[in-house]
Amino acid sequence: MLEIIAYLSGVLGVIASLIEILQFLKILQTKHKILILVVVSLATIICFSTWYLIDKRQEKEKIERLREAFLKEDANSVIQGIVITGYDNAGDYLSNLIIITGFYGRHKEKYNFEYETLKKEVELWRKLIYNKKAKDEHIYMSDYEELEGIVSSSKENIEQLTK
Repeated sequence: MLEIIAYLSGVLGVIASLIEILQFLKILQTKHKILILVVVSLATIICFSTWYLIDKRQEKEKIERLREAFLKEDANSVIQGIVITGYDNAGDYLSNLIIITGFYGRHKEKYNFEYETLKKEVELWRKLIYNKKAKDEHIYMSDYEELEGIVSSSKENIEQLTK
């Protein structure tokens, strides 16, 4: 805001100087002074309005680029945090699903559908695993193949975001 006031003061000073020079040389009449003042004032207002709009648009674009860079960096760190070794159990896959759900939760404004879907899956699998453990039942690989598939496909989706 202070920049605009400083520029506006400078422009008005130039206008006043121009009017005084033309008046000293006796080129300018009273009706011309008013016309010059109005034209230059309108031109100044148009220039500052245009400058302000361009500056706002550039600021929005910069913020959007920063968001995209943060998204890629966050996706990359999530991918590095999910390690599937082949010796994983249901708890490992559940924790990986929670990590993935957390990623989508941080970027909820862009990926709300994915977040809500995976949040429901986390609750479903958490209840299933805790119920089996509470009953002291063994959890077999066939019990959580679907969970493994959800984690693998979600990991692949996040990997696509890093590119």
